[in-house]
Amino acid sequence: TAAYCDSAVSEGITIHSVHCGISGAQQSNQGTGTAAGALRYAGERFPRLEAGVMRAIPGWTGHRRVRIPDLGQRWVAPANAPDLDLFEARYSELQNQGFYAGHEIPFLHFATGALALLRRLRLLPRLDYLAPPLVKVSQLFNRLGRGESCMFLHIEGEDPAGKTQVKRHFIIVRD
Repeated sequence: TAAYCDSAVSEGITIHSVHCGISGAQQSNQGTGTAAGALRYAGERFPRLEAGVMRAIPGWTGHRRVRIPDLGQRWVAPANAPDLDLFEARYSELQNQGFYAGHEIPFLHFATGALALLRRLRLLPRLDYLAPPLVKVSQLFNRLGRGESCMFLHIEGEDPAGKTQVKRHFIIVRD
């Protein structure tokens, strides 16, 4: 992500907004360690830069659709990623940043969102503790997946003349 942002800066763009995320193929989320990492912030509050102010938001709420070339629409929700902490210092004019995660299969995406809501209400323990049984349940849906993952990055800023610049990058991986 930083490499794409650095490339935009080298083109003279002042970055104001960075939004990126991952939508994993159904079959790619087989390990409990990976699942636990993705579930760690579901229903938990974490900081995110919005309009120049760090605000605490709950993970896996505020679902949105992202258009991915060749894959169509994918649902994603706010998640946390360690490298976001570096962006505010690295790009001094940054006003908005966000990381998102989502499942290939919409039903599983919204099921995770429902579990996140239950966690937010403190009706469930942290969801990373539930990763082993959740991975087993999700494997029942493997045949519904197409085996296509993607990473997306949306950078907005302005060039030296003050003209708005938008850069979108996608990395698509197929089985």
